[in-house]
Amino acid sequence: MATLITGTKSGLGKYLSENIDNVDTLNRDDDYEKISTVRYNLIIHCANNNDNYTWGDTESDFSRTNLYQFYKDNIFFTRDVANIKHDKFIHISTYDIEEDTPYSAAKRISETIVSTISQNYLIIRPSSLLGKNMRENTFTKILDGKPVYLTEDSVMNYITHEDVLSVIEKEYPYDGIVYLCANENITLGEVADLAGKKIKFGDYKCEQKAVFTDYNTDRTSKDNVTKFIEEKKWPF
Repeated sequence: MATLITGTKSGLGKYLSENIDNVDTLNRDDDYEKISTVRYNLIIHCANNNDNYTWGDTESDFSRTNLYQFYKDNIFFTRDVANIKHDKFIHISTYDIEEDTPYSAAKRISETIVSTISQNYLIIRPSSLLGKNMRENTFTKILDGKPVYLTEDSVMNYITHEDVLSVIEKEYPYDGIVYLCANENITLGEVADLAGKKIKFGDYKCEQKAVFTDYNTDRTSKDNVTKFIEEKKWPF
C-alpha cells in the first residue's frame, strides 16, 4: 500500500513526497472524495495554513471570515485526513505548541483530533525547519536582507527537512509525541552575521529553546544554518 502525504506544494511536504517511494499526495484543493476511499499504510500530514500568523505582526487580518478559513484549513482538514483509512499516521505539529497564538491553538486541537481518531499515530513537534521550497519566514527574510518583527536576541532552534525524514524512516513506536530539535540554539543576530546581512530587527522577542529528548539531532542550529547558507539553498 502507498503512503499519503499532505501539503506537498512547498516545504517539508514537498521534500518528503520527493524522497519517499510510492506516494500519493493530497492538498486542500484536491479531490478529497476520490482519495478518501483508499487505505494507506502510512499517512504523513504536513499541510497547514500559517499565512495569517507571524510573530509580532500587528497587521495580520484575523477578521471573522479569515479566522474561519484559517481554522478550516488547519483543523477541519486534519479531521478529514485522519478519517482516511490507514495503518499508521504521522502528524507534523509544531515545537511552539504552548504558544498563545491562533496557529498554536489550531495545532493543539489538531493533535487532539489525531490522537482521538487514529489508533496508531506519531505526533512530531519539530523546531523551525530549514529546507528547499520552504515558504518565506523570518529566516528567509534575514537571508534577503528584509526587516523582521523579532528582536536581534530572539532565540531560535533550526533543524532540516532531512532530520524529519530520518525520524519517519526509523521504527519508532507510533503511540505518542516526539519533540525534534537541534542540540543547541542560535539567536537571530547570529543568523544575520552568518548570512552577512545587516537587518532591521523588531521589538517582539521569541525564545524557542531546545527541548532535550532522545530524538535531538547531533548538529547544532548553527551547523544547520551554516550548511544551508553555504549550499545556497535560498532563493530557490
